[in-house]
Amino acid sequence: MDVQNSPKMMISIGASIFIVLLCACLIIEASHIEKDLKSQLEQFATQSNIDWLTVEADGQNLVLSGNAPVFGDRNNVVEFAENIWGVAQVTNNIQLLGQSNTCQQEFDRYLSVGSIKFNSGGSNLSAESLQLVDRLADIARNCNATIRISGHTDSVGNGAENLRLSSARARKVRKQMMARGVLEDQVTAVGYGETRPIANNATRDGREKNRRIEFRVTGRT
Repeated sequence: MDVQNSPKMMISIGASIFIVLLCACLIIEASHIEKDLKSQLEQFATQSNIDWLTVEADGQNLVLSGNAPVFGDRNNVVEFAENIWGVAQVTNNIQLLGQSNTCQQEFDRYLSVGSIKFNSGGSNLSAESLQLVDRLADIARNCNATIRISGHTDSVGNGAENLRLSSARARKVRKQMMARGVLEDQVTAVGYGETRPIANNATRDGREKNRRIEFRVTGRT
């Protein structure tokens, strides 16, 4: 080894190691910043009872997405994110329910994972159904469309009574929608009783599927 070149080589190696360590520190620091910015916004969402927000952090940039039930919630989230110390940019991909896709697709999506239930033989909504009605009303308020709420029953019991019961249940859901700000002339209610089954009434599972409330977009407002 050339003794005269050894110090230069050592300096070069030392500089390379320093650069590698510096880059590693910067990466670690960037990771901490991402976690901190994301955590602050997620804490705000939790405290504000916002369960629809998705947050992605890329360095000092935040990307927000989700379907907001009302315009004010979307604005509040974006405003809070923009005022977090250290945030360089906020990308707002949040859309309003009823505008992110078609209204019908959103009604179908929520009713595919949950159903509106009533007391046995009656038209009073169960307590656990009210949250689903809240979300369906959020969609309807942001829809520039008319909507038909239809009630359906299984085939157990008298056909005329089933028709009356399905109509009463559809009207009750409509009333709850209007209580949540949906315009009266935007929603109609109709009962079909047992006449439109979607499953086999001979089985317990089939009867449960046939007892349902459906939302159908019927036109533009």
